[in-house]
Amino acid sequence: MTISQFLAHKSPGKSRLFALDSGETDHLVAVTALSSSDLDLTDDLVGELNEFLFARAPGPLEKVLERVPDAVRMAVRRFLNEQCPPMPERFSWYGPIENLRLSYFSRLDAELERHVASAYWLGLGLRLENQIEEDGRTGWEFELMTAQAFVPGSVEPRSWYLPTGVELVRTWTSRESTGGDPVRAALTVARAQAELGRWVRVHAVEHGAGDDPHESATTSELVVDIFDAPAPRAECDD
Repeated sequence: MTISQFLAHKSPGKSRLFALDSGETDHLVAVTALSSSDLDLTDDLVGELNEFLFARAPGPLEKVLERVPDAVRMAVRRFLNEQCPPMPERFSWYGPIENLRLSYFSRLDAELERHVASAYWLGLGLRLENQIEEDGRTGWEFELMTAQAFVPGSVEPRSWYLPTGVELVRTWTSRESTGGDPVRAALTVARAQAELGRWVRVHAVEHGAGDDPHESATTSELVVDIFDAPAPRAECDD
């Protein structure tokens, strides 16, 4: 289940709260309902639920939950625990992140560098990894997204979850020395490690100084994860 938004349907006697599940098809999932005596809390509750999806900061939401009936509070908490696991890669300052384009490049050259640089400086999300083509050569899959994911300051600067069963050799970020060009520095690291036969993944994040993006400064960072494993096979070579 991929919850992207909370909504409310209001009537004179009741407000029904729903979550929009944007999985393979969009559909609504019932969360809870507020009776006529608590209708005035509907907008506050929906607003803080949507803010929680993005920032994952429970404080403001808990203040609203303290004002609602026990049954509503329990239903909301149960729904969040069961259906809304932390997914920092899916949200930005502007809401849910969507994929824009998936491209494949035969080599990490100047053309691919221009694509990565353009996405990074515009604040778009990007993911890049090396893959092995059918003929044994190394290619690069480039995914472009609508925005960089926000990652709280309390966690590692990574929104692309690490694969299981693979040893992480090193993580490089653009907080290290870049010579004034973080994109070129990141791609230089990625290219060198790929030439050594290692699997490499590059992505961009908006890394906060705190857990709430509205209360802390954020920094756009490039992250390079290097694994002690060969690159995976390309699913397609088009």
